[in-house]
Amino acid sequence: MPITKICCICGISSNKKIKDQNSRTFFVFPNPNSKSKAASQPFEKNLLEKRLAAWKNVVGSNFDKCKIGLTCVCSDHFHAGQPAHLCNPKDIDWIPSKNLDILVEEQSGNCQDASVESQHASSGKYF
Repeated sequence: MPITKICCICGISSNKKIKDQNSRTFFVFPNPNSKSKAASQPFEKNLLEKRLAAWKNVVGSNFDKCKIGLTCVCSDHFHAGQPAHLCNPKDIDWIPSKNLDILVEEQSGNCQDASVESQHASSGKYF
């Protein structure tokens, strides 16, 4: 069974069966400690650290409420539907910047609710 990803802004999960699910994608938070080629280069590692800090700043305390490995941002929060290239920090999509009103209104519950939903879905209670 695929790992359920949860958007820490709107709380939607990747296993939720909705009409437009095929058009939504999920993006993990930048990881400056990954074993990727970008993280091994000092300039790119610095950008990854700055980007991670910026993403955390956008989602606030919701980042800490989500389970590690599940914390993502869905394509609904990027103007182009995906994050900009790492080396393009002036692009509006370098950080999530679209549809953030949900975060402001429901900041405390998004990830907790989605984590509970994920647990129920993986146990077969929702489907």
